[in-house]
Amino acid sequence: WAVIKHPAFLKNLGYLVAFMILFLLLTSQVLNCYTNHGQKLTVPDLVNMNFEEAREMAEEKSFELILADSIFVLNEEPQLILNQNPLSGSKVKEGRKIYVTISKVLADLVKLPDLTGGNDDFNQYSRKLDRIGVTPKISDRRYSIRLARNTILEVHFQGDDITEKLGEGFKVPMGSIVEFVVSDRSGGRVSIPNLVCMNFEEASFLTRSTKVKIGKVTLDKSVTEQSTAFVIQQNPSYSPSAKMDIGATIDVVLSQNRPKDCGGDDYREAQKKKKDNQ
Repeated sequence: WAVIKHPAFLKNLGYLVAFMILFLLLTSQVLNCYTNHGQKLTVPDLVNMNFEEAREMAEEKSFELILADSIFVLNEEPQLILNQNPLSGSKVKEGRKIYVTISKVLADLVKLPDLTGGNDDFNQYSRKLDRIGVTPKISDRRYSIRLARNTILEVHFQGDDITEKLGEGFKVPMGSIVEFVVSDRSGGRVSIPNLVCMNFEEASFLTRSTKVKIGKVTLDKSVTEQSTAFVIQQNPSYSPSAKMDIGATIDVVLSQNRPKDCGGDDYREAQKKKKDNQ
């Protein structure tokens, strides 16, 4: 105890403690200068910036920009930063990497769901398309007495009928519009029937079966019996691709004499078979 209590020992001990404290402070300062320990930088907001512009800005602020992923976003400018990690405003060390997701230039191709066999409901199928980023659109309705309303009849993409291709895994770019022809039990449109060369009784039967009506009937001077008179004109006129509203009317002009360009009984029989097959 005498040695410990000696003034010289205590003095030397004090010097030693002071030296150790000074040494630790200097070491800490040197390490801070060498490693930038404790220096924090604020992460900039890069969202909605062009990737190349954001890269330049990040490098100027001592960050490294890393492309982590790219996804397609409908109606979004390509090469645009959608999200980042770390988030803007975060405090990080100098040289920290910032990982970003950007928008793609080209859309991903997605496979359209197959139809199940003639009874596919448009609304149910639309929900499947929504999940894969495809927009459904009804382009036409066709009257059908046997099918439920909005049953899918045809599927079209960019003007082509792809109904039969769905089972083959047909793909479209994400964000595309796919058009549908669906059934309708009320209203809708049907093909205009060809009444010319039929007698009035036959024409009346055909219009009823196609859900349209005979409208104004004009008789020329030759008509002696309306039911057996022939249709020589109709309005609207027939065209293979023309359609009219269900329940609409067709005006006709009748003549007792069969038009010369209608042919004979063989022609009428062929027309009848054609009608029966429709």
